[in-house]
Amino acid sequence: MRYIQGAICSHLMFDPDKRAARLQAKYIAFERRASRDSMLLMGSDEGHLVRSYRELFEKTATLAYENSRLVLVYRGQPEDYRVPDKSKRSSLLPAIFRDHWKSFIVNKGNRKEFFDRLTELASRMRPEVFPQPPASNSEGDTELGNEIPVHSKRYNEQMWAIIQHYELWPTPMIDVTQSLQVACSFALKNPRKDHGFVYVLGLPGIGGSVSYSVDDEMCVARLQTVCPPKAIRAHFQEGLLVSDFPLVRRRPYATNLANRLVGKFKISRDGFWSDGFRPLDSKTLLPEEDPFAAELKAIQERVFPKLYDGLSSESQPAFSAV
Repeated sequence: MRYIQGAICSHLMFDPDKRAARLQAKYIAFERRASRDSMLLMGSDEGHLVRSYRELFEKTATLAYENSRLVLVYRGQPEDYRVPDKSKRSSLLPAIFRDHWKSFIVNKGNRKEFFDRLTELASRMRPEVFPQPPASNSEGDTELGNEIPVHSKRYNEQMWAIIQHYELWPTPMIDVTQSLQVACSFALKNPRKDHGFVYVLGLPGIGGSVSYSVDDEMCVARLQTVCPPKAIRAHFQEGLLVSDFPLVRRRPYATNLANRLVGKFKISRDGFWSDGFRPLDSKTLLPEEDPFAAELKAIQERVFPKLYDGLSSESQPAFSAV
């Protein structure tokens, strides 16, 4: 059998007089410190350069094999944004914790207002997006429609995931994908950039539409089980949304998804798509004919027409990664 990976606690911890117990306590402290230091080192690195999709695929496959306890997901960006402190490590923050969202300014002074409007928007949209089924006409009604179980959509993260993915309003959730091809397509989406960045992130086990991990202090929502089949964009992108759990409305150190970084790759545009591999174009990644997107926009404008009123804005829209 294989040894248990990482730090463990054993019966030795219950006998502090034994030298072995003291050594184990030091080992656990070292492991925790080493884990944090490793995240800082990876995040501050320039990224491992790869020149083809096949090379990246093989290297991410190695990471998946060596990190069997984790579910690996990906995020692609045209730039490697950094935390403005001495660590200068990668910054993978949810939209509501960044300094901008689209052309609007988001900061410490108005973040509460953004959260308050998000809460109200989700509350107003939920009955429209997830309508309750009609009640049965009689106790003996056995029509097929009354026999189909309706999935509960009463958790905030389910509605937030949809709002975030379709860019109706900034949320404390950040998009990632299970598809390496999708991540690479987003990373190289800007034709003016010679390189893009793909982040490989380790999540705990995922089950159901929303998973909560107390030990990892994370929440993961699966778009494919939250959104209906007509949500073409969500299903094409194989999207997941990640947030802190429990949620904190300020921007803490733990909010940075780079804390879960397993790998950072700098991918070169020139010759990257070869050996029969092809990128997904913009019309596939962000399809214009998405019935669910049109419905969501119409619902938002109907139930909260003044959502964007009174917000500070800039003349130039800020970058918004999906």
